[in-house]
Amino acid sequence: MTDQDKIKIARKAVLHTLKRIQTDKDIAYKMGPGSASFELLTAACAVLCDQSVDEVRNNVIPGSAGIPQSTPEEILADL
Repeated sequence: MTDQDKIKIARKAVLHTLKRIQTDKDIAYKMGPGSASFELLTAACAVLCDQSVDEVRNNVIPGSAGIPQSTPEEILADL
């Protein structure tokens, strides 16, 4: 499996999970804005989809871009 294939699978998994957060209130309550899961998933989506983190967060949950969370660069620095 190539690195491109791995990225495609990761992108699909991230997008699927964000869609579930967007459409399922129970999942959104547990994994939505303000959670570490939301922070990491939206940062990963931004990198994988070549968008800004704020754009991704607003697309998933309108208004969530204003919630202070780490940038992809800050997350990477913590690894």
